[in-house]
Parts: sequence; structure tokens; C-alpha cells
Amino acid sequence: MRAMSASLGLSVTHIDHPWKIVPGSLMVFQLRRMLGLGEPGFATFGHTGIPVNLFDAIRMCCENR
Repeated sequence: MRAMSASLGLSVTHIDHPWKIVPGSLMVFQLRRMLGLGEPGFATFGHTGIPVNLFDAIRMCCENR
């Protein structure tokens, strides 16, 4: 990413992996699915979210040199 940015005349000022708020009901659903426990529908967690970082996304800030 740094080399590609440099080839465009940009310098990287910041790179990180942002956290996401994942609904608890989605986490329970996916866990049950991966463990083969069937699909009971979504559990009720209301609007409860859990911050997770799977390092599957990158946020990069650049500026003109």
C-alpha cells in the first residue's frame, strides 16, 4: 500500500485496523452455524453491540507530497 501510494505521489500518514460494532445476535447466530447447532433464528439482544477487530479492514490516510 505504501509503494502504491508513493507511485501516485502520496505519502502515508496513518494506517490502522478499525474496530467494528457487531450485533451480539449476529455473533450468536454465526457461532451456532459454525458449530453445527442449527439455525434457531436471531437471539434477542436488543441493540447490544460488541466491539471486535478481525483485522479484515484497513484504514489508510495519505497526503500529497
